[in-house]
Amino acid sequence: MEKSGWSLGVKTVKTNNQWRELKSNYELPTRVLEEQFDYQSEEEQDWSSYFQYKGTWYCTDQFMRFGYPGTSAMDNWQGYSSDSAFSGVVVEFNDDNEVKLGTYFS
Repeated sequence: MEKSGWSLGVKTVKTNNQWRELKSNYELPTRVLEEQFDYQSEEEQDWSSYFQYKGTWYCTDQFMRFGYPGTSAMDNWQGYSSDSAFSGVVVEFNDDNEVKLGTYFS
């Protein structure tokens, strides 16, 4: 079986290559936790990491890992979250509790 990458057909990733610090639940506005992450229990919120990208708050549990590393447009990216059938957000994590973000388009 050929390892041709992942099935979303990504052609372009746009990023500013800036690292952002991951946030704990106590660093988020209470309104954000109540409205956007109400599916998480208090215990889940205690161990989750969050970040804001383009005005939207995300939790790391919303991202899927890639099946095959080292695929052209996706080199160095570790996970994705789809916005639509053709676009979404990609993430790369480092050991300093930071995340680099990008937007993918197919």
